[in-house]
Amino acid sequence: MGNTPVHESEEFWERFTASASLHPANLYRYTLISDLIKRWPEKKDYIVDLGCGNGALISHLKDLDLGKNLVGFDGSAAITEINKKKLPFADFSQADLQVEKNFPLSNIADIVVCSEVVEHMPDYLPTFKIAHKCLKDNGLFILTTQGGKRRRHDIHLLGHLRHYVIEDLAREVEAAGFEIIHRQKAGWPALTAQKIVASLFMGQVEQQLASTKEPSSLFKLACKIIGIGLTCSSKQFGPQLVIAARKKA
Repeated sequence: MGNTPVHESEEFWERFTASASLHPANLYRYTLISDLIKRWPEKKDYIVDLGCGNGALISHLKDLDLGKNLVGFDGSAAITEINKKKLPFADFSQADLQVEKNFPLSNIADIVVCSEVVEHMPDYLPTFKIAHKCLKDNGLFILTTQGGKRRRHDIHLLGHLRHYVIEDLAREVEAAGFEIIHRQKAGWPALTAQKIVASLFMGQVEQQLASTKEPSSLFKLACKIIGIGLTCSSKQFGPQLVIAARKKA
């Protein structure tokens, strides 16, 4: 959610930060990303997360000892300040990822990640140019987002403006100066089933996700079941889209 309009981003993270750490789809996604980073044969000391939200992915990479320098950018000033206090091992800054001009980093990152951000942005193409600008030559860009049908909770609860066809998205990444080296659909059937259930019971899901109280035992159980299902889910089919691309020298 890193680059929704600032007030929306702040509201989202104020409501959803606590419960987001329980959601198995997030950990599943972080694992897909970290596995790509582990397999990357080039240098991976300087990692930038564009649209870092509450810094959960950066924390995950820190726990795995991936990246000596971890940097996060987000559109929300509020979440940026919270991250600076809670995650002092990384650097955080506010930035509009829909505007390439004046972005502060250039030719410095070994890896840039943009995870579950572009589906929220009215104008997402500048983000690919920002990623290209940040990276050193031959650096790695990892993009994750959603494909398939936008369901009720995607639109009304999560604020997804669009879902993507991976072939079309890959062409847009290539147009920003990248060479596609990996594309992947993942998460079927568990992630698809989770989306259907979340849309059918959107009111109850929102109540659990947005509550400041401890999530219910039923919600925790559902997360465990989804998590188990995701470990057995396809790495070739599903609504989770992953693209990895190299910045051309």
